[in-house]
Amino acid sequence: MTDPAARLRRILYAAAFLRALAIGMMAVLIGLYCAKLGFTAVQIGAVLSAALWGAALATLATMLAGTRLAERSLLVALCALPVLGCALLLASDAFPVIVAAAFVGMFNVNGRDRGAIPILEQAMFPATTTDSDRTRVFAWYNVLLDGGYAAGGLLAGLPTLLEAAAGMAPLAAMKATLAIFCALYLASAILYSRLPPRVGDSAPAGLRDLSPESRPIVAKISGLFFIDAFAGGFIGSAIFAYWFSERFGATAATVAVLFSAGRLLSAASHFVAAWLARRIGLINTMVYTHVPSSLLLFTIVATD
Repeated sequence: MTDPAARLRRILYAAAFLRALAIGMMAVLIGLYCAKLGFTAVQIGAVLSAALWGAALATLATMLAGTRLAERSLLVALCALPVLGCALLLASDAFPVIVAAAFVGMFNVNGRDRGAIPILEQAMFPATTTDSDRTRVFAWYNVLLDGGYAAGGLLAGLPTLLEAAAGMAPLAAMKATLAIFCALYLASAILYSRLPPRVGDSAPAGLRDLSPESRPIVAKISGLFFIDAFAGGFIGSAIFAYWFSERFGATAATVAVLFSAGRLLSAASHFVAAWLARRIGLINTMVYTHVPSSLLLFTIVATD
């Protein structure tokens, strides 16, 4: 590919990594922050739910508007919303404001970005590379994301360090760390603004109907993903961080190291999944790798 295409790819890589840092950090801190504010478990659940609803609606809006608006404009706007949400989060400790902040900011409470931005990025990457290099480009993209999630998880331990080294109050240390979230998304927005209005040679094709053959396949896969996401909503990173803090008295630093290690294992699992898929198939790989994960989850719940 040409140098301009490589430049676009580097911009997307850098912005994705910065965004992953912010997501990895916020996923650990949002539940702990709400607990510091004195919210009940039900209130914390409402905050996390608002964040997920905000992300879902943003994804729907992107799908509907993506054929009419330039990718650059959408990406910058989708980065501006978390900055606004985080500003609201830091401006007030009132429960209604925090719920509104989570909704507007679309805070990722599961530690992985499944919102509108990666949808746009993944649609743009093929225009920055050749068919033969496409797999490698996406592999690096996922490695950078997982590395960012892991590093962001470590950043979530900063409040504990600020309390010990600078003598800051726990809530003030949390707020100072959350301000980094704003800075990371702002930096991502600046990077996205350096993209051309549209990436790729062809104009958007618009929404198309699925073929009769594809509809049952898409329906089954969508149903499977819905069930998986519904169950995953009970065990998001933010919920686990809050639970570890309440049940075991874990500090933000302890939880940060735990989640960072988990993200690194997740990154390594990509290579194992590829090896397994070649031998037992994609569907079997998806199913059988969930079994040990579920069994280990039971051991965590049963541990005192």
